[in-house]
Amino acid sequence: MVGYTLMATLADNINAALSRSLCQGWDRNFLLSIQGKLEAGKTISKRQHEVLAQILDKCSDSNEEKHADWGHIYRTKYQTDAVVLAQYHITQRYYSDISSVIIDGDVPSKHKFKRMYNNKYSQKVLAEYNKAPRLPPGEYVLARSNCNSYKNIQTHHINDYSASRDCVKRFMKDGGFIVGVEKYIHSAAKGAKRYRILPPGKPHYIIIEERFLKRGLK
Repeated sequence: MVGYTLMATLADNINAALSRSLCQGWDRNFLLSIQGKLEAGKTISKRQHEVLAQILDKCSDSNEEKHADWGHIYRTKYQTDAVVLAQYHITQRYYSDISSVIIDGDVPSKHKFKRMYNNKYSQKVLAEYNKAPRLPPGEYVLARSNCNSYKNIQTHHINDYSASRDCVKRFMKDGGFIVGVEKYIHSAAKGAKRYRILPPGKPHYIIIEERFLKRGLK
């Protein structure tokens, strides 16, 4: 009976933590995993108990209040930059969990966010995002010698593989015209603005970063 009461209390504590907005990412997934084990009548290891205690302490009611206070600061001061950074980090090894939280419109952990925000790569991404595009719409451009047609040209929006390769080949041979600029930065490098380029005679645009483009002859 005592064991049943302890398990019920543990389950209640997990449910309470899961109901709080600061319970995110890996912590949330861990709690959901433990919750599933308890509901299935399985036991959890000593190490899982230790991690569980740490997460429950982190996701306490008092910390939820602090998270709410941070949420106001985040939304008024950081959210715009946060979305820019999340669009970059979501494809990287680190910070993908917090990036998902940000893209979903939730308030990320203050500690994790500040680490991501002050990261040197994040600062490079923000610097590129805030720069004005160097190349104007309608500009005729060519691929620089450092442009790799497989690595540096994006065609994921073109559903037909054959059509996408035709567009890339035509651009590498004859260049193309700038028809737009992508909103977000995907590389922590100078010249990372992403342009939509329409190769002559092709129905689809391709996406290339500024550092791989040069102005064509008038």
